[in-house]
Amino acid sequence: MVALGFSFITSSMVGPSFSAFIADQTPEENRGKVFGITNSLFMIIGVIGPPLGGFLAQNYSYKQMYFVAAIIYFSAAIIRIWMATSVTMNPEKQSQELSIQSLKKNLTTMVGMIVGGGIITWIFISDGASDIAFRLTGSLFPIYTQDIGGMTVQQIGFLNAINSGVMVMLNIPGGWLSDKFGERVGIMLGFMTFTLAFFTFLPATTFSRFVIAQIIFAVGASLLGPAYNSLVSKAVPEKMRGTAFGFFQSTLGIISLPAPWIGAQLWERFTPQTPFVITAIVSFFIGIFCWFKLRLPPAEEGEGMNLAKAGAAVD
Repeated sequence: MVALGFSFITSSMVGPSFSAFIADQTPEENRGKVFGITNSLFMIIGVIGPPLGGFLAQNYSYKQMYFVAAIIYFSAAIIRIWMATSVTMNPEKQSQELSIQSLKKNLTTMVGMIVGGGIITWIFISDGASDIAFRLTGSLFPIYTQDIGGMTVQQIGFLNAINSGVMVMLNIPGGWLSDKFGERVGIMLGFMTFTLAFFTFLPATTFSRFVIAQIIFAVGASLLGPAYNSLVSKAVPEKMRGTAFGFFQSTLGIISLPAPWIGAQLWERFTPQTPFVITAIVSFFIGIFCWFKLRLPPAEEGEGMNLAKAGAAVD
């Protein structure tokens, strides 16, 4: 439990800062594409990791598996440190002093932008609604696939690997679409694709049908992920990016905390399909909402300059 808690803490610290780092080092017109590339590299782990972990655990021991994982974590940490120390930063950018006061100031500014009624408000609302909806079913997928769909544990593992493999191939085109036509296009299409994926997944009873559903899920995630990260990076001031990514992750995680329990109750009290149908319907309406609300006005382009002024006013 201690090791698991430490893993969650480190990933929570690294995730937001890494997203902010990518945004800082990427031209605005190519940002979606770069987020797509990094997402694809991460998803390779989803293809290689589960089979490798299963091989080590089955043929050696869990201790050996965790030892290999620790070596990989250490290597990743060295690479992250090298990136942070070797990449040339913008000389005009001044780092904030790390203190409780600066954290409080940034959080106050974030709250001000969220309640201000601008695009940050709509990002927070749409992301919060989607996080709640998807957490209704996130932990139920393997149970449904096995108990209702009749798939074996090995088949479920292959389905997860297929999902990750498709995302490896499509994250970069998804980022390109975001750069070419705007983030709201990728976000809207992503949510609509998720709706189609759920209604393909629910009636599936054969491995091939589940494969099709997983491919469609991967298409939706590839459209949504790079576009969402790119939009957040553009909508907030440059100095607030790390705070914004972390704030969204932590706050929305708290808001959606009871969602898995609610999903289980819907499964037990109604039918196993109920939580999935609700998530599919909510995803559809979030897609429509995002199309109308997640447009960056021309005055807000250029690294969120107007929002920076709004944040300064809150300060």
